[in-house]
Amino acid sequence: MAFAGNCTVASSTIIQDDHIIVASILPIVGFASKVGGEKINVFEMIPSGASPHTYEPTPGQLEKVSKAEMYLAVGSGIEFEIVWLDKIIAINDDMVLVDCSKGIGLIDISQNPETKNGDNNSKTGSQEISGGLEDNHERIGKDPHIWLSPKNAAVMVENIYLGLSAVDPDNEDYFYDNKVDFLLRHTTFLIYIEIALISWVTNTTAIFLLSLVNNSYIDFCISGSMLAIGSSINKSTGSLTIALAISTL
Repeated sequence: MAFAGNCTVASSTIIQDDHIIVASILPIVGFASKVGGEKINVFEMIPSGASPHTYEPTPGQLEKVSKAEMYLAVGSGIEFEIVWLDKIIAINDDMVLVDCSKGIGLIDISQNPETKNGDNNSKTGSQEISGGLEDNHERIGKDPHIWLSPKNAAVMVENIYLGLSAVDPDNEDYFYDNKVDFLLRHTTFLIYIEIALISWVTNTTAIFLLSLVNNSYIDFCISGSMLAIGSSINKSTGSLTIALAISTL
């Protein structure tokens, strides 16, 4: 097993054409597709609508893992990785492992109003993986849903870029250009959204809907108070839609 993050990669690990990359979750597939572009084929382990707390890989997915050159782990302590990551790694010792959470500060579950008084889905685990992924014991009580933060996306994309560049240095410039293009568009989008939201709620109260699993990683720069005034759960996806009133009065 080779590792990338503060990258340690075996010199014999060289990505060939039509690179097979596997990621735990769909959002990371999207990030990797933007950075890797036409140089990679990337697949998710947990399909859309499936629960990261209970999902078990199919034989077909494990076959893809056996041929993969890189695995993109969330790294924040999601239950799927606590249960399955050791087994996934054992299937393919030559696969490079990237910790997409490296450099992201995890939020305490106690700071998340959606889970503080409910179940803690971040279970304990005994696995310990070097090369960037920390012991899952250090993630007990932390909210693993880092991909819900638009600002965390920039850090995750950087980690993906470093991993791809470490194993395929000949295409580093290609990956870099894709990364810069993504981050430029992403930053522009965040600035636009923050300005729009701040303008919208100035001296008034605004009500809008947020569809997310939980709301601890909301990080748009809005000063004022938030009050949850209603919620509903999509049973097919497990996502939570929260009606928030934001007041700046």
